[in-house]
Order: sequence, then C-alpha cells, then structure tokens
Amino acid sequence: MSNDSDAGLVLAVRAGDTEAYASLVRRHQAAAWQVIAALLRERHQTEDLVQQVFIKAFGALESFDVQRPFSPWIREIARNEARQELRRLEREGRRLNFYQQHLLTTIGGEHEEARRARLEEQLKRCREKLSPQVLEVLDWRYGNGWGFVEIAQRLGRTVEATRQLLARARLVLRDCVSRSGGAA
Repeated sequence: MSNDSDAGLVLAVRAGDTEAYASLVRRHQAAAWQVIAALLRERHQTEDLVQQVFIKAFGALESFDVQRPFSPWIREIARNEARQELRRLEREGRRLNFYQQHLLTTIGGEHEEARRARLEEQLKRCREKLSPQVLEVLDWRYGNGWGFVEIAQRLGRTVEATRQLLARARLVLRDCVSRSGGAA
C-alpha cells in the first residue's frame, strides 16, 4: 500500500508519523470546509469547526477502516460537527433571547435608552466580580469575536473546557444582573 494513498497515510499516522496526518489534513480540509460552510455560513465558526473536525478525526483514526475511502469519513465527521454546532447555536440563541426578555421585563417601564444604560451599568458592576482570566476570556470571545478553538489554544485547555468556562461565566453574570433586580 503506497504511503501516498489515504490508507497509506492513515497507517503512517498510526505508526507515529505526524507529518502524514498533516498531509491528510491538507488533502481533505477543503472537503470538510465545504460541508461546514454550507451549513454554518460564518467564516470564523467554519474555521474553528474545520480544526475541530481534524482534531476529532485524529482521535478516532484508530477506528478508521483503511479499506474504505477517507473522504466520505471525514465529510461525515464534518457534517456531524456542523449539525452539533447548529444545535448548540440554536440553544444559545434561545437562552440569550430568554435572558434578554427576562431582563427587559425585570427592568420594565423605562425608555429603551435608559433601560439599556441601566443594564450596561449592572453588567459592568457584575463583571467586576469576575476573575481577570475570565474577563479576558469573555473579551476574547465577545469583544474580539474569537472562536473557541483559538481561545482554548491560548488557555491551554480543551475546546469543551473553554465552552464550559464561558457558559459558567454567562450564568454568573446572568444571576448577578438578576439579583441586582434593576436597582442601579
């Protein structure tokens, strides 16, 4: 079996040749990109997910059947990751909408501009209670628009641990703002 074939590259990776995996990534990243971009539409999310696909594929390479073509396998991983990301985005959107509605109801009766200023002040006070590292991560994600993969690499954490860190930070902020109950 030639080392130039996908199966040959997979076998080389299993034997410890990381450069062989880099060749697989270069060979198939456009296919993964197409699948994900068709579903997500946002470039930075697509970039993050393509990286995740190849990280996940690397972890599952031992279970890959070298008698089968690699391209459909990596495309299926990409499709599954994109679907999972869409479900996560939908859940996050529903949560953010719920939080926004809750806060607008809680603050209620004020003019929109005054209400927004009050909410921003509450959020600023609540942010002061967070650790500097969590504040930095929040700024990277929401201020700079960085993806989870990039933040995880900066922190030396897994992508999932980074998502959990941000989810916990959002919950702390939500609870803090809710407890302040509009009292500015």
